[in-house]
Amino acid sequence: MFLIAGLGNPGANYRNTRHNAGFMLLDLLALRYKKGFGPGPLGSLTCRARIRGESVLLAKPQDYMNRSGETVREILRRFPIEFHEVLVAYDEYALPLGRIRLRRGGSAAGHNGMQSVIDTLGTDRIPRLRIGIAGDQEVYDRSRFVLSDFEEDEEDILEEVLQRSLEAVEVFVSQGLERAMSMFNREQLKIEPDER
Repeated sequence: MFLIAGLGNPGANYRNTRHNAGFMLLDLLALRYKKGFGPGPLGSLTCRARIRGESVLLAKPQDYMNRSGETVREILRRFPIEFHEVLVAYDEYALPLGRIRLRRGGSAAGHNGMQSVIDTLGTDRIPRLRIGIAGDQEVYDRSRFVLSDFEEDEEDILEEVLQRSLEAVEVFVSQGLERAMSMFNREQLKIEPDER
């Protein structure tokens, strides 16, 4: 069994913000596999799906970002899921919009949600899918930027990158992390100059 945990902030005010890219991916996965989210551990929203023949639990923690790890820990306590069968999906300020990167583990690089997962589980060896959110604009306030909505001219590339992220999840589940890394880590979706 696999766990795909998407990180974000609950509430309508945050729904379309950059910081909620993880939630956006989980919503797309649920739509793709015709599933609806219901109540899960610690107030999270979860659903089960069969993805390429594998049993997968999709989870959106409903605490704020810096407490996401508590939900992940509780799910792992309740279900027979090993650390290597977990994939945490979240926004990455250090990557440009149009780029995703899968990693076996490592630091949270300043992401409070991923840091919570690492701290709560007591290990940084947690596979993760980082979804780039950086645009072309110069950013003076990082906190305000990640909590801002995507710009209208970014919506097409966001849709594409979320679709590629969905495909990366499918490969992770069916063929493993190494295969997913080799297929998706080098790819950058192209944004034509006249589209920006």
